[in-house]
Amino acid sequence: MRSPYRGSLLTFLVGLALLLLARELPPDLSLSRVQEAGVLRVCHPPSLPPLIEREGRGQEAELARRIAKALGVEAQFNLQAGWGLGQDPVDWGLRPESCDLLVGGVLLGRETQQLLSPLPYRKSQWGLLGQGPRVGLLAPFWGADRLALSEWLEAQGYQVEYLDDPAGAGAALDRGEVTGLLTLEVLRPALPSLAWQPAGLEAELAVGVWKGRTTLKRAVSKALAQAAQSLSPEVPEGQRRRESGR
Repeated sequence: MRSPYRGSLLTFLVGLALLLLARELPPDLSLSRVQEAGVLRVCHPPSLPPLIEREGRGQEAELARRIAKALGVEAQFNLQAGWGLGQDPVDWGLRPESCDLLVGGVLLGRETQQLLSPLPYRKSQWGLLGQGPRVGLLAPFWGADRLALSEWLEAQGYQVEYLDDPAGAGAALDRGEVTGLLTLEVLRPALPSLAWQPAGLEAELAVGVWKGRTTLKRAVSKALAQAAQSLSPEVPEGQRRRESGR
């Protein structure tokens, strides 16, 4: 006959083993190191307006400052020249020792979760700015599923062009190389004012902390919940009404 205490004993032994293992792990000092240094090192791509621009400007730069203030430190911006050059983030030259926080077009998704603990703060819609038949895919975001987005465009019967940044996309529209853009609504302030059609696809903007930095992640998550509430909206309501009426 099986002992009624066997299951309880096994659960106890497993729990005890996990407790002993946890005691052997080195303590996570990620938050205390930031506070001792007095700075939060914020890594970002060269430019992705209106989210991030050089010299610590942009919406997510302001968000990083508010997070740093909540932690009791200063934000120190660390431009990463290789960020976004190529499809594989491993080739961008990002190093954990150079970054405490990563901002500038980070999306919550499987790709970003491989290296980061992405902390979402805001949702944004994918949509078509302008019209077909020649549509540029503007998706300069870490974690964007470009294959799914290009398949969506092809399913609508559009010709697809690939664009790297808002400035180049705006120039392509002006030159007539494309007649529309598929992009996230958050980039609209940096693009020409054209009619907007939601595509029914959604993404979540996030800030990133390297995996394993548990204490820093918890502190950033708490600060983010307060700091993100007062960010400016993507597009002023008046502009929405004018463009929807076109």
